[in-house]
Amino acid sequence: MNILVLRFSARGDVALCVPALREAVAIDKKINITFVSRPEFQPFFYGIERLQFIPIHVATEGSFIQLWRFARKVKRMRHFDAILDLHGVYRTRILCFFLNLKTYRINKGRLEKWKMARRKNKVLIPLMHSVERYRRVFKDAGIPVKADNAHYLITPEKTGITPPSGIINIGIAPTSRHHLKEWPSENVAQVIALIKKNLSGEIYILGGPQEKDNLNAIFGEIATVVAGKYSFSEDLEFIQHLDLVVSMDSANMHVAALVGVPVLSIWGPSHPYFGYAPLSKGSKTVQLDYLNCRPCSINGSNPCLRKDHACMIEITPEQVFNELQDILNSRTG
Repeated sequence: MNILVLRFSARGDVALCVPALREAVAIDKKINITFVSRPEFQPFFYGIERLQFIPIHVATEGSFIQLWRFARKVKRMRHFDAILDLHGVYRTRILCFFLNLKTYRINKGRLEKWKMARRKNKVLIPLMHSVERYRRVFKDAGIPVKADNAHYLITPEKTGITPPSGIINIGIAPTSRHHLKEWPSENVAQVIALIKKNLSGEIYILGGPQEKDNLNAIFGEIATVVAGKYSFSEDLEFIQHLDLVVSMDSANMHVAALVGVPVLSIWGPSHPYFGYAPLSKGSKTVQLDYLNCRPCSINGSNPCLRKDHACMIEITPEQVFNELQDILNSRTG
């Protein structure tokens, strides 16, 4: 059975596709998967048996006519029995139309998420995790998947780029695609000070190449900034050897969780109930439950209605440090 799977972006969402893919090929030895996504995400899929990765450059191949040409190229590669659209956006829908194959599409739960994020009469209940939504698409297509609690992301190569052993190594990912999901940098700096005062270890600032200069300017004198220092594959290897990652609601949170590292995630305008909580064992969340204005945004892109960003500003460094200690104590205890 040959399956075409589509998920073009974003980084964290593409990473969350990996569990269902690994589970599917592990259970059904006759299934072959072709995954279409942006080229920079290919390292996520290293080591998945019978998976072929096809890059799509959305900036140059995302128009109507370009998607038609891309569909023709895909058709020439092999016969596909079905399409699993894990993205459900207009580009993937157009591509499915051109390919004219049986399609199984993700239900993102948009209505339930809107009810949770609306200004009044919020319905705050835990929704299905994104990973389970991806699994559901496979099940709808008759492809068995089953959670196995594995470390789903495997690094392509062993480069020796790892933090030193024998001490506590903590990664902090202070940025997010949407800035309203970021904790104030001065609060991050205070947590770093608390870690240095009370724990023996190293602190690493995680991020992308485009964030390197800014993160160096803010944190370069108080922590080791590794943002932009390594390749994508090397980043995966480095992160999997950390003892803990402190992250905003961002791709770094999902990447760390999928390599099996406990994550302390900090939530403001968004909410783990949307189905985005980190999956790794021992992970915890920090959020302010007493603010009835949150969540106000599914992805953190909406402006703050209060105008004061209280959901992030009022989270104290002491709160975060105490939760951080609990995670580390549970690992050593």
